[in-house]
Amino acid sequence: MPRVRGWTRLFNGLRPDHNPLRRSVDRLESLAVLAMVAVFLIATPLIAFGVGRWAWDGGAATAQAERAAWHQVSAVVLEGAARPQNDPYGAVYLTTVPVRWITAGTAHTGRVTTAAGVKTGAKVSIWTKASGELTNAPLGRSQIAHQAFFAGLLAVLGFSLLLGVTSLAIRRILQRRRMAAWDAEWRATGPLWSNYR
Repeated sequence: MPRVRGWTRLFNGLRPDHNPLRRSVDRLESLAVLAMVAVFLIATPLIAFGVGRWAWDGGAATAQAERAAWHQVSAVVLEGAARPQNDPYGAVYLTTVPVRWITAGTAHTGRVTTAAGVKTGAKVSIWTKASGELTNAPLGRSQIAHQAFFAGLLAVLGFSLLLGVTSLAIRRILQRRRMAAWDAEWRATGPLWSNYR
């Protein structure tokens, strides 16, 4: 007997034929599989692009609003931080240092993260709100791109999960119909083949 490979078995199960052993439920299941694959192949790129574009537009609008409301000012380092000694790799170490800045004539102090090795009295650029309160920098292009990518990825994963659950539900319904048909046929033909009456 020749061995039937998995792909051959799948193809034989999906292609239409006039096999008398295949019931209408089997053909319906084949059509459902083809429909699910077609929906996945067509809808997945559209969902990924649509959700990614929506997240990109939202991130760009947020970044624009942040740039309009926040201000970049120069702050003076109040206490410097030494760079680690004996670093053979030349890595950039970050540290938190106290700084002072002036916004609208009012002096403010706070702590910011900067590269280690900054000296006392050095100037660093910081972002503040209109009230002078310290904040992070507005969203950059790379951050918006990451948000859009992960939003599209999560949308595709969610849609794939939905399709998988739907496929399992359809398969379970068709399996019940198949078993009910087999039971009905066995009730009709079983007594003819056995002593069971």
